[in-house]
Amino acid sequence: MVNALEYLRFYYDPPLFHRDIKSSNILFYENYAAKVADFGLVHVSNKVYICSEPINANIQGTQGYTNPEYVVTRELNENNDVHSYGIVLPELVAARQTIKDNENLVEWTQEFMGSESRLPKLVDPCLGDSFDYNQLETIICLQGDRMLGSLTIATLY
Repeated sequence: MVNALEYLRFYYDPPLFHRDIKSSNILFYENYAAKVADFGLVHVSNKVYICSEPINANIQGTQGYTNPEYVVTRELNENNDVHSYGIVLPELVAARQTIKDNENLVEWTQEFMGSESRLPKLVDPCLGDSFDYNQLETIICLQGDRMLGSLTIATLY
């Protein structure tokens, strides 16, 4: 998945912003190889290497996945799709919707931080004990960092 985000942003000419990375737009094939689907909201960049690009259009994306900074500033950058991907990870691990009972997933996961005894309760019971809790804690900590606003594609490697 990270390779797909990197490709769209840095190697596809012209660079693309997907703007709708979410669990239902990630397809898994043999050996769990992930493929990005649904390019209906894609934005084609008019610049080869940009940090941000103001867009004077309606905000595009799915509630619960859209980067709050993009909603406020209307500036697209690599962090917008990375933010959405960062929401997908705990969504899959917890088997929980991004917005449930008027609480978003990021707020909900923060309740489990700071307590090793509470962290396993975040994980979907179907995963059993086959989960690396150090990796889970890293994912959740990154979420709390300005809602992944400072996370870049390179950081995900």
